[in-house]
Amino acid sequence: MLIKPIVLNGVIKEVGGCANLLRGKRKSMITFETIKNNRDIKNYIEAADMVMDSMGYTDHSYSHLNTVRQRAVRILQAADVDERTIELASIAAHMHDIGICVNRKNHAEYGAMMAFKILTDLGMDSSEVSQVM
Repeated sequence: MLIKPIVLNGVIKEVGGCANLLRGKRKSMITFETIKNNRDIKNYIEAADMVMDSMGYTDHSYSHLNTVRQRAVRILQAADVDERTIELASIAAHMHDIGICVNRKNHAEYGAMMAFKILTDLGMDSSEVSQVM
Protein backbone atom coordinates (compact mmCIF):
# COMPACT_ATOMS: atom_id res chain seq x y z
CA MET A 1 0.00 0.00 0.00
CA LEU A 2 1.32 3.44 -0.95
CA ILE A 3 1.28 6.25 1.56
CA LYS A 4 0.15 9.64 0.25
CA PRO A 5 2.96 12.19 0.67
CA ILE A 6 2.62 14.56 3.62
CA VAL A 7 4.30 17.88 2.85
CA LEU A 8 4.97 20.50 5.52
CA ASN A 9 6.62 23.78 4.56
CA GLY A 10 7.77 22.33 1.24
CA VAL A 11 9.50 19.32 2.85
CA ILE A 12 8.21 15.80 2.31
CA LYS A 13 7.69 14.25 5.75
CA GLU A 14 6.09 10.89 4.97
CA VAL A 15 5.90 9.03 1.67
CA GLY A 16 5.70 5.56 0.19
CA GLY A 17 6.88 3.80 -2.96
CA CYS A 18 9.44 5.57 -5.18
CA ALA A 19 8.76 8.85 -3.45
CA ASN A 20 10.50 7.42 -0.39
CA LEU A 21 13.74 8.53 -2.03
CA LEU A 22 12.64 12.13 -1.56
CA ARG A 23 12.02 11.91 2.18
CA GLY A 24 13.07 15.13 3.88
CA LYS A 25 14.22 16.81 0.65
CA ARG A 26 12.97 20.27 -0.15
CA LYS A 27 11.06 20.39 -3.41
CA SER A 28 12.14 23.11 -5.79
CA MET A 29 11.18 24.47 -9.18
CA ILE A 30 13.89 23.20 -11.51
CA THR A 31 14.20 25.18 -14.73
CA PHE A 32 15.74 24.46 -18.10
CA GLU A 33 18.50 26.95 -17.24
CA THR A 34 19.30 24.98 -14.06
CA ILE A 35 19.67 21.79 -16.11
CA LYS A 36 21.57 23.45 -18.96
CA ASN A 37 24.15 24.81 -16.51
CA ASN A 38 24.48 21.67 -14.37
CA ARG A 39 28.10 20.44 -14.37
CA ASP A 40 27.22 16.74 -14.11
CA ILE A 41 24.75 16.88 -16.98
CA LYS A 42 27.30 18.73 -19.12
CA ASN A 43 29.84 15.97 -18.41
CA TYR A 44 27.34 13.24 -19.39
CA ILE A 45 26.38 15.06 -22.61
CA GLU A 46 30.01 15.52 -23.60
CA ALA A 47 30.86 11.88 -22.78
CA ALA A 48 27.86 10.69 -24.81
CA ASP A 49 28.97 12.83 -27.75
CA MET A 50 32.45 11.27 -27.59
CA VAL A 51 30.91 7.77 -27.65
CA MET A 52 28.78 8.64 -30.66
CA ASP A 53 31.73 10.27 -32.42
CA SER A 54 33.88 7.17 -31.85
CA MET A 55 31.14 5.07 -33.47
CA GLY A 56 31.02 7.36 -36.50
CA TYR A 57 27.63 8.92 -35.77
CA THR A 58 26.76 12.51 -36.54
CA ASP A 59 26.89 15.24 -33.92
CA HIS A 60 25.09 14.40 -30.67
CA SER A 61 26.27 17.40 -28.68
CA TYR A 62 24.55 20.64 -27.80
CA SER A 63 23.45 21.49 -31.34
CA HIS A 64 21.52 18.18 -31.53
CA LEU A 65 19.97 18.78 -28.12
CA ASN A 66 18.96 22.31 -29.08
CA THR A 67 17.33 21.07 -32.29
CA VAL A 68 15.32 18.47 -30.36
CA ARG A 69 14.33 21.05 -27.73
CA GLN A 70 13.28 23.67 -30.28
CA ARG A 71 11.13 21.17 -32.16
CA ALA A 72 9.45 19.96 -28.96
CA VAL A 73 8.75 23.54 -27.86
CA ARG A 74 7.31 24.45 -31.27
CA ILE A 75 4.98 21.43 -31.27
CA LEU A 76 3.78 22.02 -27.71
CA GLN A 77 3.22 25.74 -28.27
CA ALA A 78 1.16 24.95 -31.38
CA ALA A 79 -0.89 22.56 -29.23
CA ASP A 80 -1.43 25.38 -26.70
CA VAL A 81 0.23 23.45 -23.86
CA ASP A 82 0.98 25.24 -20.56
CA GLU A 83 4.40 26.84 -20.00
CA ARG A 84 5.51 24.46 -17.24
CA THR A 85 4.91 21.42 -19.45
CA ILE A 86 6.94 23.13 -22.18
CA GLU A 87 9.72 23.76 -19.63
CA LEU A 88 9.68 20.08 -18.63
CA ALA A 89 9.84 19.05 -22.29
CA SER A 90 12.86 21.34 -22.70
CA ILE A 91 14.53 19.62 -19.75
CA ALA A 92 13.73 16.18 -21.18
CA ALA A 93 15.05 17.16 -24.60
CA HIS A 94 18.29 18.43 -23.10
CA MET A 95 18.81 15.22 -21.12
CA HIS A 96 17.44 12.71 -23.64
CA ASP A 97 20.81 11.25 -24.73
CA ILE A 98 22.75 11.23 -21.42
CA GLY A 99 22.41 7.44 -21.17
CA ILE A 100 24.67 7.02 -24.20
CA CYS A 101 27.68 7.54 -21.92
CA VAL A 102 26.70 4.21 -20.26
CA ASN A 103 25.54 2.19 -23.27
CA ARG A 104 24.38 3.21 -26.75
CA LYS A 105 22.04 0.24 -27.23
CA ASN A 106 19.87 0.87 -24.15
CA HIS A 107 20.58 4.55 -23.72
CA ALA A 108 16.92 5.51 -23.18
CA GLU A 109 16.62 3.23 -20.15
CA TYR A 110 19.98 4.24 -18.70
CA GLY A 111 19.21 7.89 -19.35
CA ALA A 112 15.87 7.62 -17.53
CA MET A 113 17.58 6.15 -14.49
CA MET A 114 20.25 8.84 -14.58
CA ALA A 115 17.62 11.58 -14.98
CA PHE A 116 15.67 10.20 -12.01
CA LYS A 117 18.74 10.41 -9.77
CA ILE A 118 19.87 13.82 -10.99
CA LEU A 119 16.46 15.46 -10.82
CA THR A 120 15.52 14.03 -7.42
CA ASP A 121 18.92 15.09 -6.06
CA LEU A 122 18.18 18.60 -7.31
CA GLY A 123 14.86 18.50 -5.46
CA MET A 124 12.42 18.31 -8.38
CA ASP A 125 8.95 17.15 -7.42
CA SER A 126 8.37 13.48 -8.25
CA SER A 127 5.30 14.32 -10.36
CA GLU A 128 7.58 16.37 -12.63
CA VAL A 129 10.47 13.89 -12.53
CA SER A 130 8.11 11.23 -13.86
CA GLN A 131 7.19 13.47 -16.82
CA VAL A 132 10.83 14.14 -17.70
CA MET A 133 11.91 10.50 -17.40
